[in-house]
Amino acid sequence: MNPSQPIDVSDAAMVRVHVLFFGVLAQQVGRPHLLLELKTQPATVESAVTRLQEHFPSIAMLRNKLAFAVNLEYVPATCELKDRDELALIPPVSGG
Repeated sequence: MNPSQPIDVSDAAMVRVHVLFFGVLAQQVGRPHLLLELKTQPATVESAVTRLQEHFPSIAMLRNKLAFAVNLEYVPATCELKDRDELALIPPVSGG
């Protein structure tokens, strides 16, 4: 590698997150999971949900009621995401 050649780092800041949808949210979105690419730095749960809402407006109705988990641990919306994290969006559930 020639040290004077520029290196293409355009993809270096990309964070790829595997998003899981549960319950009514999976029904509204029409799939149980997807791969989301985020260029926002730092990438957070909040920025991921905002990006998802652009493609799936129905998320807006539940946004303030969602719980979030990253890599199987509940987290706040301010949690920073890393490449290859798993983000679960968990809507409220009711029982009877």
